[in-house]
Amino acid sequence: MLTETKRPPTVEERGKLCGYIYSDADAVKTIRRGADKFIMATENNDKIPLKQAEIAIRRFNDMTTPHHLGLLKNHRSNIEKSLALGNWSKIKKEEINAMRVIKQVKNLLLEMDDLRAKVRDEDLEKFDKMMDLGKQKAFEEMKEYMSKDIESLN
Repeated sequence: MLTETKRPPTVEERGKLCGYIYSDADAVKTIRRGADKFIMATENNDKIPLKQAEIAIRRFNDMTTPHHLGLLKNHRSNIEKSLALGNWSKIKKEEINAMRVIKQVKNLLLEMDDLRAKVRDEDLEKFDKMMDLGKQKAFEEMKEYMSKDIESLN
């Protein structure tokens, strides 16, 4: 009897299985598309120049961070509206989705830290300067979401 081996689900399939309809895979693909070049460069433990990392940094700062933070604000707004209406099931659903967005931002930040480890030592200071704004925005928005979440409970 032959048994079929199943491949692991893709990011999109995992999202659909969770019932969370969100195209975060597109955001991750944009960063990975830029990072794929770096993987080939680092197979021999070579460090990459900052010029190659700039694409992923710009995509992170200009596309993925604002996108995720916009989603987080929308979830927060929906939670506040549902709180006013007393719709607890919708509040729970929105909080779950907001926590997923926070996890996605965290994973993107971890990917950018992995990319930082692949950048040449002499370019690390410039890399950090380029990443500061996006990281700062991400941490501020997540902190704001969590503080408002606590306020709404009181």
